[in-house]
Amino acid sequence: MQDCLERPQERHHCSEIVGVQSKPLKSIQLPEPWSGQIEKAKVLFLSSNPSIGAHEEYPSWSWADEDIVDFFQNRFGGGRKVWIKDGLYPLRERDEYGPKKEWVRYWAAVGKRAGELWVDRVPQAGIDYALSEVVHCKSTAERGVQCAAEECVPRYLEELVAAANATVVVCMGSWSASAVRRQWGIPESSKVHGPVRVGERDRYFTFLPNRNARGHRSFSRCVGEDGLAALRPLL
Repeated sequence: MQDCLERPQERHHCSEIVGVQSKPLKSIQLPEPWSGQIEKAKVLFLSSNPSIGAHEEYPSWSWADEDIVDFFQNRFGGGRKVWIKDGLYPLRERDEYGPKKEWVRYWAAVGKRAGELWVDRVPQAGIDYALSEVVHCKSTAERGVQCAAEECVPRYLEELVAAANATVVVCMGSWSASAVRRQWGIPESSKVHGPVRVGERDRYFTFLPNRNARGHRSFSRCVGEDGLAALRPLL
């Protein structure tokens, strides 16, 4: 990020996505490694890249390392602040939350999909499932993801999945699906694929449309009842 901002004349895979924020380095919103307790969660949801949250109290270059760790590890609960209220409303500047209409649609969609995996209880965001992306820098409308993926995916994707406790990795949308399929040689026709040894455990990859895609988005309609039945015992 520093190279892209300080030497804009030297075009880089990440130049476009870093340039979206148009802020000085000290106040730019940092890349997201993940959100939630990735070393505990049994499911990892992977999307394209994080969106820029307007007015969100979010780690910047000036934050201390321990505060950055607390934010991402405990984003959905248990941190030094309530970073997300009711699993939907991010903490904003001046320690306030946005109006009810400004809830994060993606978090709600992921929560709904997670609820289809656990049939005996309501899963906890950040505990039962964690969230991450195949490109970690923030932008709007997935701007810059295509170029940034050329840098981010080979640099971080396998290391990210290896660090996770997740047995089930859910790819949300086409960008994460294509990155994961390329990385581990998963056929386009495969809706639930595994086991794949990544790090110290076997993983099962499954694929769903983005939360705003037209048509069916549930596990039962997208991977079938057989696919869903194969995933549930893994939790």
